[in-house]
Amino acid sequence: MSAAAPAHLSNDIPIRVMTATHSVFVYAIDLKQAGARLIQELAIRQYYLSWTAAHVKAAEALKAKYVWLVGHGEKTSTAIVNASSKPVIEMLDIVTWCEANGATHIIDTCCAPLSRLGVVKKSKTTLKYYCKKDDDGITQILGNTTLENWWATEQFEQRH
Repeated sequence: MSAAAPAHLSNDIPIRVMTATHSVFVYAIDLKQAGARLIQELAIRQYYLSWTAAHVKAAEALKAKYVWLVGHGEKTSTAIVNASSKPVIEMLDIVTWCEANGATHIIDTCCAPLSRLGVVKKSKTTLKYYCKKDDDGITQILGNTTLENWWATEQFEQRH
């Protein structure tokens, strides 16, 4: 489903020029509220609680250009992990899926993205990859925080 960009977003956020579609995948149940808040800010309806077969099929049909990843990360892992630090999905699998299904941007909102960034760079993908500029923790997007303020505070940027 297409949605217009909220007027308050700045040019620094990759979704500024969107009439594009978005898919938000939440890989950790404890981050469901943060995923819902992100969806509210994006003004979209495509929300996938986990990487289940049904959700993958729906996302494949959507052909979203922007894929948002909500989960946990660890400095020593190339996977997105759950709250128990168990790997949920490897970054290379996400890159491969995105390339096969028409995505052009991956926005990784998980902590400790630098190992996953290494996977993206090594893959030589043409996907644009956005993440926090360091391996520090990330504050969830909750409450009255706007996407623009959260993006700036957490120091997200295009890294590939």
